[in-house]
Amino acid sequence: MGISKLKFQAIVLIIGASALSGCSSEGSNTSAKSESQIVNPTGKYIINPQFEDSSNFSEGLAAVKSGGKWGYIDKTGAIVVNPQFDSAYSFSEGLALVALALGDDYKWGFIDKTGKFTLNPTFDDAWEMKEGLISIGIKSGSSIKYGYVNSKGEYVINPQFDSSYGFSESLASFRVGDYETGKYGFIDKTGKQVIKAQFDSANNFVNGYAVVGIKISEKGKDTWKYGAIDKTGKYVLNPTYAYVGNFGDGLFPAQDQGKWGYVDITGKYIVNPQYQSASDFSEGLAAVCTNKPMGENGSSCGYIDKTGKIIIAEQFPFAGQFFNGQAVVGSGDVDEDYQGRKYGFVDKTGKISVNPQFSDANPFYESLAKVTLGYGTNRKTGFIS
Repeated sequence: MGISKLKFQAIVLIIGASALSGCSSEGSNTSAKSESQIVNPTGKYIINPQFEDSSNFSEGLAAVKSGGKWGYIDKTGAIVVNPQFDSAYSFSEGLALVALALGDDYKWGFIDKTGKFTLNPTFDDAWEMKEGLISIGIKSGSSIKYGYVNSKGEYVINPQFDSSYGFSESLASFRVGDYETGKYGFIDKTGKQVIKAQFDSANNFVNGYAVVGIKISEKGKDTWKYGAIDKTGKYVLNPTYAYVGNFGDGLFPAQDQGKWGYVDITGKYIVNPQYQSASDFSEGLAAVCTNKPMGENGSSCGYIDKTGKIIIAEQFPFAGQFFNGQAVVGSGDVDEDYQGRKYGFVDKTGKISVNPQFSDANPFYESLAKVTLGYGTNRKTGFIS
């Protein structure tokens, strides 16, 4: 990813990776929450494609890359923080995570909306502020230890974990030990381990539940099984599935014997396993693909409701999750470099609201959607309404 920060999640939910962000953006954050507003797209450019890369809009500003450096623009496209950073993320709770290169390393800090550093770039790693706390990493020998500071830079939880990437619903996952053999648990905002380290992988809590994984080693081969826990650490779904997605609209996507379906919190299948790909539910709908996994040439994906009823017929090679009443969809095949497909938007009735015409597209955040034209060094990003 060039100069971008390498951020590893405990579990990469491959069925939802592009649903949130289209294709990943160097140095930019696409994790902003939906505003729960219905968007009626015009497809018109509000900010013409001109940047080397950009983030989604968050708190009125978007990070943009120009001339190899990152700065920030407002919704008119005016530069409000001059490009000067080597990496930059969206604003979260009034602050934005930025980095300055120091040789082969980065030093991370936080700025306010004027571009002034509120926390100087002294951290060896850092994540966006969530729920009032910032995950920071400090080098300790050959490794990095993670803890938490508040917006003033005061330590709330001393660096002690081998990973911990931010709070969600008042709890944060953490790892003790290395990436291959370490164990995951959960801490509260005092640093107390409320769920002891016992899992081989763990996602943060979403809608009251966290997906966790157990690695089973037999005869030199590792097999992963996934389930979900509540905030006491009790299993609501035993780790018997090949994979489990995040809980949404009362259901978990779950994979068993190569097929995806949907289960409730008792583990009962509400939608039987039958799909090659299945996203989390969002705004009452989930993207599913029957013939091939999402994104492959020849795949055909559509949307179902919580009963399994087909609401939008399978017709897209890519179908993202719904945000603010719109979802990114793809049209056409890709070449060996995963180029050539065009992306647009569909509403919840299945009507194309913006024709597929972009080489990449992100969901609408704060009424604007990041779109991309071109590939590689020729790519330019802008924003449509």
